[in-house]
Amino acid sequence: MNTSNTSPETEAARFGDPLDRIWRDCILGYCSTAQVTRRTFAPLVPSTDAARAAWLDQAAILAQATISKA
Repeated sequence: MNTSNTSPETEAARFGDPLDRIWRDCILGYCSTAQVTRRTFAPLVPSTDAARAAWLDQAAILAQATISKA
């Protein structure tokens, strides 16, 4: 999971998804991680405390789901 100041739609339209490739192919692939799920929480700068708390809750749910599948 990562944060960004660019919306996921704008990021995908302008850059593709270079972070996905880095995490999937260059980092986690070497760790024998078969399943890679990446979530971007954005935009960061104008986000509220409540939004960031919700992002943390979502991250915990995703992490727990990944652990349960392992």
